[in-house]
Amino acid sequence: MSANRKRKAPSTGQSSASMLNHELLAPEKSSALKSSFERGKPFRHVHIPNLMDPDALQRVREELVKLDFFPRVNDLNTFFQSQDLKALDEDEFPAIAQLRRTLYGDDMLDIMRKITGIDVDSTPDMAALVFRDRGHLLCHDDEIDQRRIAYILYLVPDDWEEADGGLLELFATDKENNPSTVATRLVPAWNSLACFAVTEDSYHQVSEVTSTDKVRLSISGWFHGPPLKREPPALDPPRIYIPMEEAAPDSYDVKAWINPIYFTQAKRSEVCLASFPVVWLPTRTLPKEQSPGRT
Repeated sequence: MSANRKRKAPSTGQSSASMLNHELLAPEKSSALKSSFERGKPFRHVHIPNLMDPDALQRVREELVKLDFFPRVNDLNTFFQSQDLKALDEDEFPAIAQLRRTLYGDDMLDIMRKITGIDVDSTPDMAALVFRDRGHLLCHDDEIDQRRIAYILYLVPDDWEEADGGLLELFATDKENNPSTVATRLVPAWNSLACFAVTEDSYHQVSEVTSTDKVRLSISGWFHGPPLKREPPALDPPRIYIPMEEAAPDSYDVKAWINPIYFTQAKRSEVCLASFPVVWLPTRTLPKEQSPGRT
C-alpha cells in the first residue's frame, strides 16, 4: 500500500469511545502506579499491564500490518518504522485513530499527570516500530524539544519471553552522568505500557531481538509538556599552546621510539613490525614532515 494516502487533521480529546482499561481510572490504581513510578531505578519509570481493551488493541494490530514500514538502519539501530500515526486517514484506519484519541485524550492524560506529576499535553507523537531477528536500538536518552515522558505500547505475541530479546534496558550513570551499566530490564508483554521520564540521564536501549520467528511490534512515542529546566553546559578548560621551539627539541634519540626487541639479532631480518613503537610522541610536538603516522 502506498504511503501517499489521503490525510486528515488529527483529532484530540475524547470524541469517541475510549479503548482505555477503565480500572486504571480508580484513584487507588493511579496512586499505586505513582508509587511504582517514583521508586523506579535507575530513573523514574513504570510498566503498566492491561492498558487497553484487548479486543480493540487487536484491531489496531490488524490495521498496523497494512501499513508501509521503512528500514531504519545505522550504527545506532536496526528496525523498521511506520509513518507518523497521527497523519493517517481515520476512515481507512479507524482503530489506530481511536487508539490515538485514547492515548492523548483526557482520561489518559489525567492518568499520566497523576502518575508522573508532569503537566503533559495532548500533542500526539507516535509511530509503530518492528524489531525482527537481530533488530536493536543502542543507548540514547530521548531528550529532544518538549518530550517529557517516553512510552512503548507493546503489541508482541502473548508468549514473548526474556529469551526472545527486545528488552527495554535502563542504564545507571557514573559520576560524570555518562551511561555505565544496565540497571533494569523490562520484558515486552502484550497490552502493556512501559513509560519513563525523559531527562538528561534517561539512558536506555532495546536489546537485540534473538527470536527468529517472533516480531517485536510496538507503538512508541512521547507525551509532551513544558521544557525541562537544564543546567548550563559545562565549559571546556582553556587550551594551553606551547611554542614549537619549546615543545620540540633539536634532536631525538631514535632508540627511545623503538621496542627494544627489534634490536635483537633474531628480529632484525623480520618484516612484520608489530608493537614497533614504544610510545607515540604527540604529533603537535614534531615538524609536519617528521610526524609518525598510524596504520
